[in-house]
Amino acid sequence: MLYDGLEIAIVGMGVVFLILSLLVLSIKLSAIIIQKLGINDKKEPTTDLNSSVGKKTQGGLIAVISAAISMHRKNKGHEK
Repeated sequence: MLYDGLEIAIVGMGVVFLILSLLVLSIKLSAIIIQKLGINDKKEPTTDLNSSVGKKTQGGLIAVISAAISMHRKNKGHEK
């Protein structure tokens, strides 16, 4: 009975190892195929930080963060 359990455990681990090995091989194969086809998943940035839109967004973000810090400091004194 003990040997039957051991046999089932070994077979189960072997099956899991086989499936995981096939998964790794399929991922590596798909990476090679994608590289050969020249598919690139990197996207170009839509805005430059030095552009006027980037500066406006950055200025707005600084204003929001400053307001949040100010509100936090104001409310911090009322807590006990």
